[in-house]
Amino acid sequence: MSECLDDAVLLGFVEQRLDGPTAARVERHIDACGACRRLLAMLAPRETRGRTLDGRWLLEEPIGVGSMGRVFAARDTQSGERVAVKLMRDGVPAQLERFAREAELLKRIAHPGVVGIREVLELDDGLALVMDLLEGTSLEVHLTKRERETAGEARRIGIALAEAAGAAHAVGIVHRDVKPANVFLERGEPPRVRLLDFGLAKLIRADSAASTIGRLTASGTAIGTPAYMAPEQVRGEKDVDARADVWGVAAVMYRMLAGRAPVEGRSFGEVFRRLQAPVAPLGNVRPDVPAALCRVVDRALSLDREQRPADGTALARQL
Repeated sequence: MSECLDDAVLLGFVEQRLDGPTAARVERHIDACGACRRLLAMLAPRETRGRTLDGRWLLEEPIGVGSMGRVFAARDTQSGERVAVKLMRDGVPAQLERFAREAELLKRIAHPGVVGIREVLELDDGLALVMDLLEGTSLEVHLTKRERETAGEARRIGIALAEAAGAAHAVGIVHRDVKPANVFLERGEPPRVRLLDFGLAKLIRADSAASTIGRLTASGTAIGTPAYMAPEQVRGEKDVDARADVWGVAAVMYRMLAGRAPVEGRSFGEVFRRLQAPVAPLGNVRPDVPAALCRVVDRALSLDREQRPADGTALARQL
């Protein structure tokens, strides 16, 4: 999807009428295409732009659209500070449940590598999350301009990502969808690494919310992005734990260093077939990467999760 999108496709995206795979492709294109982002801003409902939420948060311009709703740059009318507001209108109950779940989980995590949630708003026509406004780009977009990263930069990003995942694991949360599109490089030198989108996350500790939040995998359905999913996720196993995120972080590092995902495939079935054999050792694909770093990444990509580091914090220490 290299050419600009037509108005009908973008309008379908804004109105959340596209199927999941198509919406994901459109979202990736919008991330990389300034012209389509500008057109998207024109298509955003006029009644939303300029609206003040809860008497405080003034919506200014749309800065992102995804399958879960729209993200706006906004201003705190009390302090003048700029923030981001993720807005989900009334729609499919399962989508609203996922949106509310993300809000609940984000409130549990306090770590600079995870975007903090300031407020959850229950609106007459949906829900909204007020969050920090980030300036920069996703790792996915960054990698379209730079096929491979240096070993040092991949290690730095990997450590930061593992620490952010580890903070979630420490409060009993598994992200389950660690991938380049959910890694944000905040503008700066060096770029600050943030882990985004906890919409597919799951509680792994038994508490009052677990019965609700855990239902997403109760049926054994595979959830996540195939190319970066751990084998147990691809198989749809119910007891996915922190080691699935360890695989995800290592898979992102492999992509940065090798120029491709460790397991490539356009469908769950194709990825499933390729996961019958071990991932090609990183050192074979990128011989100039230090052997010690290759060993850590390779171990974290073990098909047997018992061979991987226990959680994000353990992986960060090994890196």
